[in-house]
Amino acid sequence: MIHLYCPVSHQGLHGSSRFLFDRQVQADIDSKNGGGIHVIAKENLCRGDHILSCNAVSIGLDPEYRHLCAYCVRRCTEDNNKLSKTYRCCKCHIISICSFCQTQGVKRWHEESGECLVLACLVRANFQVFEGDQDLTFLEKAKEVDSSILLTVRILFRRWSELILHDNNQQEKKMASPFPNVEWEVLDALYTCSSIGATSDEKLYYDHAINALCDVMISLLLENDNNDNDCAPSQNKWKSWMNKEEFDSIMGKVIGCGHAVTDVSASLGCQCLGRALFLEHSFYNHACSPNAYFSCHFDNQESGYAALTARIHCIHDTSKGESVTISYIPTSGLDCTERRKRLKDGYNFECQCDACERKWAWAKKIEDHVALPVGHEVDVLRNMQYECNQELLTLIDECKYSPEHLNERQRSDLQICLSTIQMNKRGIHNQNIPGSHEVSIESHRLNAAALSLSGDAESAVKEHEAFHKAVQNILRIFDPVAYATSLNEYAAALEKVGDCSRRDEIISLALDNVSCALGRDHIFRNSMMSTLKGRPEKVQKKRKHSNI
Repeated sequence: MIHLYCPVSHQGLHGSSRFLFDRQVQADIDSKNGGGIHVIAKENLCRGDHILSCNAVSIGLDPEYRHLCAYCVRRCTEDNNKLSKTYRCCKCHIISICSFCQTQGVKRWHEESGECLVLACLVRANFQVFEGDQDLTFLEKAKEVDSSILLTVRILFRRWSELILHDNNQQEKKMASPFPNVEWEVLDALYTCSSIGATSDEKLYYDHAINALCDVMISLLLENDNNDNDCAPSQNKWKSWMNKEEFDSIMGKVIGCGHAVTDVSASLGCQCLGRALFLEHSFYNHACSPNAYFSCHFDNQESGYAALTARIHCIHDTSKGESVTISYIPTSGLDCTERRKRLKDGYNFECQCDACERKWAWAKKIEDHVALPVGHEVDVLRNMQYECNQELLTLIDECKYSPEHLNERQRSDLQICLSTIQMNKRGIHNQNIPGSHEVSIESHRLNAAALSLSGDAESAVKEHEAFHKAVQNILRIFDPVAYATSLNEYAAALEKVGDCSRRDEIISLALDNVSCALGRDHIFRNSMMSTLKGRPEKVQKKRKHSNI
């Protein structure tokens, strides 16, 4: 595995706009082919090749996941039969720090650099500006802070603490950073989304709110300075970075270039943990049928830094000089109109990728399998599926996929889910929704999960097979890891009915997709490999000699 932090030369940014990646990295940057700054292959890339790894500048976790480490997203893990100790800051109530990051000096940096103070002021300012419930505790107020705002403030503070204080020769106030170096000029080169808010009213509300947020934060920080005898109050010190102009610039980059922090080992629907900004991964063009895949790697201490690592792997053979693309949104099973709308709403551009332009036969075939009819009400079907999925996740968590452990209340809830899924299927049929569209495929997945939970493994296998066949029509736009996750569930159902030959075939296909998209050392692949223990030797050999 290649792990590289790839600096950008100043000349490269302001001259030829070519990033000088390490010679081992199989990507380059080109701005002469009409697509702006984007990544192109320096040589032919094969399916499964690792293209590039880099570390996050900062992370903004969603409220329900702030028990995870705010610097590397590691969980508490077993270590010599003892849980590694995670530190939860009792002052800002936003930051948790894992034992590894504590050994790197992150806890001291958080407390003494000023980040803790800034985030505590953010919690109070956020509460004042957005007029929260007065009865909330400070911990509950901290949960109200949006992950994108949190990420923006953390990047603003880190940049100020590393650059501004250094430029002002205030080294005595600047602690050595425990994080990987950041080329801040690269941050300036990122695309900045200037359209925050879908309507003029939303834009006006955002402008008013952020102006107020910055003003309140400065007031709170000054109040702290006044209470600190060792620190002379200086409004300019805080205004130099906590102001509307700076906030808009970073927020625009977070919205335009930020990546979802996803845990692919979690259940579908529970995988997004928050947002992060990866500088070197922010220059890939979008394609609805991408040739590369972005993934986060947790519990990965290879860099020796307190940071979250993300990688790009090639998932389709790519020729030298061809653009390396990833998908900015989940595209699995969406038609062209839906994909373009989501990209326009989220990233403010009209997608003109091969899949959307439909100049090739494969793209036209995919659209034939997913194009929605006029007058559809697919969002109603999606909402039904979302509610059903949440209920199934609760039931699965309670009984661990063991039908015999269901109590009377749980069996009643499961029966409601099964009835809802059948109603959903009738809606799909009545609206003539194509069989490979997202909601059609999801109905098979949900029904399979509910049937497995009820103990009807044979019917579950039929639903999994229907899912598998529907996906074959749209593999070019289907997330390979989401597909592997569903295949893993399919294999478990096959094992219950005793079809070991088909089970091993499906497991092999799932591992092939995961190895290609995530790499052979990803924790999710390792967990899937454990299911092969005790399997026939021929399956083990088939994986050993895979060409991925």
